[in-house]
Amino acid sequence: MKITGILLLTGILLKIPVVTLAAEMIEVVTESWEPYSYLLPDGSVGGMATDKVRRILDKTGFEYSIRLYPWARAYRTALNKKNVLIYSIYRTKEREAKFQWLCPFLPTEPIYAHALSSRDDINVSTLGDMKKYLIGIAREEYVYQYLVEQGFKDRLHTDTTPTYDISLLKLVNNRVNLIIGTGHSIEKD
Repeated sequence: MKITGILLLTGILLKIPVVTLAAEMIEVVTESWEPYSYLLPDGSVGGMATDKVRRILDKTGFEYSIRLYPWARAYRTALNKKNVLIYSIYRTKEREAKFQWLCPFLPTEPIYAHALSSRDDINVSTLGDMKKYLIGIAREEYVYQYLVEQGFKDRLHTDTTPTYDISLLKLVNNRVNLIIGTGHSIEKD
């Protein structure tokens, strides 16, 4: 099952004059989603998306800090605070007016439903087929919001977690039947 979207860099920089922004720290938020963003052994945030964000922001001269949060917290922070930039986020019709979209910086990545290879009893050909299984998914992420719009119910069809990594652990321990991720995110793990 493939669900597509566009992975984009976004910032909430609305109504902030550049002069004001230059004097204030930009809070950059993201989630742990390997290989795009993850915690390095030294406590800093790294990953292929993080590296691009750093290169862009370093050229601006703005002061910034990058923080790794569970997705729901990163998203809520970006919605409710000023001088916040959030990445990696899918651009959707519902999110369009909530952010000032800066630029796409990673190619579109298809999103797939993944099951353990030992689970030959799981067969998904359509979105409706996924309702037969418990799906581990990070709270408030794009695919979670999409599944809710399609009639999926928490606890019946979805098991929401703070992070993708927790959903992956639940899959490995047979506590969920499926997880949702890109080819890159599942290959890394």
